[in-house]
Amino acid sequence: MKYKSLLFSSGLILSALFASAPAQAVVDNNAAQVLLRSSCTENGATIDNCFDDLNTLNTWIWNTRYPSPVTPLNVEVGPGTFTGQFSCTGSGFVSIHGAGMGNTVIQNSSSPISTTQCVNLVFADMTLKNTGNLFGVRNAGGTTVWHNVEIIGLGYAWFDTPGGCSGAPGTHYWFGSRIIAETSAAGSTTAYFNACDHTWFYGSEITAKGSAGNLSTPLVAVGGEVHVYGSNIRALPESGAVMTEVTAVTATNTAEIHIHGTGIDVISDAANDIVALEASNGGTIHANESSYVMKTGSGAKTRVLNNGGNIMAPYQWQVGATPPAIDSVSGYDTVIYTSTSDGHPHFAVYDSSCPGDWYDINTSSCL
Repeated sequence: MKYKSLLFSSGLILSALFASAPAQAVVDNNAAQVLLRSSCTENGATIDNCFDDLNTLNTWIWNTRYPSPVTPLNVEVGPGTFTGQFSCTGSGFVSIHGAGMGNTVIQNSSSPISTTQCVNLVFADMTLKNTGNLFGVRNAGGTTVWHNVEIIGLGYAWFDTPGGCSGAPGTHYWFGSRIIAETSAAGSTTAYFNACDHTWFYGSEITAKGSAGNLSTPLVAVGGEVHVYGSNIRALPESGAVMTEVTAVTATNTAEIHIHGTGIDVISDAANDIVALEASNGGTIHANESSYVMKTGSGAKTRVLNNGGNIMAPYQWQVGATPPAIDSVSGYDTVIYTSTSDGHPHFAVYDSSCPGDWYDINTSSCL
């Protein structure tokens, strides 16, 4: 009897132990949707089709799941910080949705997202960070769409193929997103660097900060095309930072940048020379119907700087007592000013041949 009682008691204990231990997670290798969570256990139960490690998930996607146009994959990412890299080469058909900017954070020492010639990739509702090195998100070629995504990068927040095109140009669409470059030890603070691809921004923010000695350049294109609509481009060096270059938009070589309905801010409290638009060596900037805020210490303020490029950016400054103290290109800037000899408002056009850079249309004379 004692022997039977002992066996019975041992069975109860073992049953209780197995009942309390969570079952092994099951992953369907053909699942249309999988999860990335800080933990795949919830309320004592194991969640199937769930990963708690980004690198493990990435390996499973490309070595086991094999997304395709017929069998695309959706990844739902929960709140939390996930360290690792989502990488893709020559494939695609994956959508990754987080729990919102700041709620879902994907970070890596360099390039938390890195893709090459991958198509039909969608990223939404997350923050991406590189915690070291120069490079944030890298996407070369392919097709991507970004909704409500924040990139906080050290050095280059976004770049595609710095050495030039390595394949067919890619296409990228941004909606309601933020790309912010902060200081890097290598001295580069560039939010969006475009060498090859074609990009469209809608209702988004492109900002470069930077400390002493660094470049603060939000948007740089050395090839390809960038289109910015209804957005904000900001060069904002840190307080007191003396920079080697503070330029909001730069286009060179074969690059084209089109900016419409967008605020362009270049603001520095140190004595930095600042530039809003710069084109060189054949680069093109088309910036109609945009607005400018240009403030600096005792440095020069240049709205348009053309060094062998092509800039189409007429602008009428707000009414003031005197024309603004800025540098530009003759004929590109106009203003109505009120401090006149006859007491009536006068219309003036920027003219670099005038000693004071402005030509009064009413009096037919330089100011």
